[in-house]
Amino acid sequence: MRATRPLFLATLLAMSLLQSCPEPNKFVPPPPPKVGVQEPMVKDVTNFAEFTGNTEGMFRVEVRARVRGFLQEIRYQPGSIVEKDAKLFLIDPRPFEATLAGAEAELASRKAYQGLAQTNVDKLESVTSGAVSEIQKIEARAKRDIATAAVQAAEAKVTQARLDLAYTDIRAPIHGRISRNLVDVGNLVGSGESTLLAEIINDDEIYAYFDISEQVLLEAQTSIIEEDRQRELQTMKVFLARMTDTGYPFEGRMDYVDPRLSTATGTLRARALFKNDDYVLFSGLFVKLRIPFKTTKDALLVPNEALSQDQQGRFLLLAGKDGVVERRNVLVGIQEGGMTMIRSGLSKGDQVIVRGLQRARPGGRVVAEPIQKN
Repeated sequence: MRATRPLFLATLLAMSLLQSCPEPNKFVPPPPPKVGVQEPMVKDVTNFAEFTGNTEGMFRVEVRARVRGFLQEIRYQPGSIVEKDAKLFLIDPRPFEATLAGAEAELASRKAYQGLAQTNVDKLESVTSGAVSEIQKIEARAKRDIATAAVQAAEAKVTQARLDLAYTDIRAPIHGRISRNLVDVGNLVGSGESTLLAEIINDDEIYAYFDISEQVLLEAQTSIIEEDRQRELQTMKVFLARMTDTGYPFEGRMDYVDPRLSTATGTLRARALFKNDDYVLFSGLFVKLRIPFKTTKDALLVPNEALSQDQQGRFLLLAGKDGVVERRNVLVGIQEGGMTMIRSGLSKGDQVIVRGLQRARPGGRVVAEPIQKN
């Protein structure tokens, strides 16, 4: 009886311990992650072709010495805007004044001799008797003609002397911005060559030169034909930006394109013209240019941050109606205001995952929360 009692107590203790043990843990999957989604924006988008180029003044003139002499004066401020016919340089005029005086004196002498020769002709031709032979009359006329030719030669010398004297007073041939003087006062100029003294660039209007690739050229021509415009590149607007500009603040127009493509580079040299009333564009600037050549109606745009890329290319993650994430490969177009145009691979009404991309995996489930469009 005593041996049975301890066994009974042990059995009761074991049964109580078994009843007090908790049930085993069961795995509960975490809830799907939350992501922010947007439908693509629908709007008309203008496609642009972008280029780089350099500016150049509309007119560029080299100011050179046209006569030989010593530079006596510089009459302008380097880098300033000069008007047409403004005085720029003065070459010592005294030798040319002396040459002109000598030429005018020779002309006066020749005219006097011409007058004497004409008087002799008139006198001989007035004689009607046989006292004067025909040979004498012919000789008198010949001397008169020689004197007349000498007068014409003397007049040419006077004209040349006046021109040479005028060339000593060097004036601006055009309106524009003038460079520094390339020769200092006291130097001999025009000796054996037309010495370059300065340059003037008229940049009231300014050119931008750039190269158009064959592909862009063909696309532009196609868009012009499709939109029923005049079939010339010169009808296109061009927008320009300097290196420090935000956006493209300068608007101009296409001015010229070469008549043929370069077979070496496959490009077409082109030129755009811009107004420069404030003189903020300088010749020789490196610039960026944009040409709008096609408008895409009802284009689809998504925020730039929604796009991802891997070895297969650019793609978007979409949230389906059942919350399943779908990968969608897309072709992208231009960027505009933080948005990227999707050329193919996306439809209106698709729920594009914009926020929480790191929590979304293709084939997995998410909870889509709409994001208000800006």
